[in-house]
Amino acid sequence: MRTYKYAIYITCAITLISFCIAFALNFYFTDTNPFWCNLLLGIFGSSSLTLLTSIVGYRVERRRTFEGFSYATKAILHDLNKYQYTWGLEEKVDFFLNYTDISKIDWDRYYGDFDFFTSFFSKDNDRRYIYAQIYYPIVQVNNAIRNHIWHFRWFRDSSGKNDVAIKKFICEIEPHLIEITHTEADITIMDIRNKLVEDISFELNNNYYKLMYGKRIFKRSCASDNSQKS
Repeated sequence: MRTYKYAIYITCAITLISFCIAFALNFYFTDTNPFWCNLLLGIFGSSSLTLLTSIVGYRVERRRTFEGFSYATKAILHDLNKYQYTWGLEEKVDFFLNYTDISKIDWDRYYGDFDFFTSFFSKDNDRRYIYAQIYYPIVQVNNAIRNHIWHFRWFRDSSGKNDVAIKKFICEIEPHLIEITHTEADITIMDIRNKLVEDISFELNNNYYKLMYGKRIFKRSCASDNSQKS
């Protein structure tokens, strides 16, 4: 996206400047050699074509980046959704070890590719939204697990088997993943949900989907889903 974005900036500037100068030479400086006016019009024509090509390329690259980041995020959520609060200590440690070994390079790369054309005119709210609502919550989990990954490995190979310490480390990680609510009526009911997976999945299917495909397609998709349910 970044390459096409700067190509649009540059070619748009060249297009406007060449047109304005050619217009001025043609209508206000009539004694100027026509060669310069024709040259500027030629630059205007070629830069206009390049601008159009850059805009098309930007839109294609933008959609590819959105879809790639969405698929990579859903793959991570698929793995995180396997986590069970009721597991034993060794099962939880095995999960964190296996999760850490999963490559997240493509996911990071797709996020790094986000560079919106509108960032020149605004504070790049779209990228900030993606970072705050989707990217950073997963990064928090990744960092929390990574901070104790060597303790988990020592625990599994019995070189540093300390159940109390491992429980403490897991208790630091779980709040990023799991939300527990207690409902009291005649009996106390404990509701456990994977809040990270549910919250990010909601964003991917709503606001993120709007950014990726546009509000019109989003409304059409919602209408289609409602008609199928009815």
